[in-house]
Amino acid sequence: MQTGRLNCEAHGLLPTSDSSYAPGSYEVAAGASNLVPIKGAWNRYGARRIIGFTVLGAFVLFLLAQAVPYGRAHANPPVTRALKFDTATTQELFTGACGDCHSNLTKWPWYTNVAPVSWLVAHDVEDGRARFNVSQWDQPQPDIQRVLKQISSGEMPDWKYKPLHPSAQLSTAQTQALMNGLARSYAKDPPSLLRSRSAERAAADSRAKSGPLPSAE
Repeated sequence: MQTGRLNCEAHGLLPTSDSSYAPGSYEVAAGASNLVPIKGAWNRYGARRIIGFTVLGAFVLFLLAQAVPYGRAHANPPVTRALKFDTATTQELFTGACGDCHSNLTKWPWYTNVAPVSWLVAHDVEDGRARFNVSQWDQPQPDIQRVLKQISSGEMPDWKYKPLHPSAQLSTAQTQALMNGLARSYAKDPPSLLRSRSAERAAADSRAKSGPLPSAE
């Protein structure tokens, strides 16, 4: 024991005071000249356990989330009246950048079956259709200036949508072409009713009061 202590002191692992020496605090890993602190080894072991439990807990929550049915209905209601776009180019730009959330012709990729992504996609589609829907042109729609403002400000297409949808990553020229085409489409085929700003605010308040996205609890 005395030899082990002297080796520890020689390597700076123990203070020289007798009162501060705790037998068993350090062990010889590979001869007296290569000492490894036991406390440090236990700290690393504890960290690995914490990481392991965290990963396991996240996996269990992921499995529980799959039991929540919300987001898997993938409903595409019938088209009651479709907007007549001014040109095929405008329709193509709109379909690629906006159609999944602002029409009843939504495409549902495989990842929309996996929670919590399915919850986010379903929420965005429901909210988008409620705000502006070219498949229900016989129902109240926002005025064209409000639509153009959303596009020109960069709020639409939504940033979450762009990474997995190259067609939504519009260039400056394409964005301007889409805005011009929508303006002409509105003039050529206006919606049956224009939703007032007060009605839009009331609808937004109603959606906000509907509550948060479902949880796996």
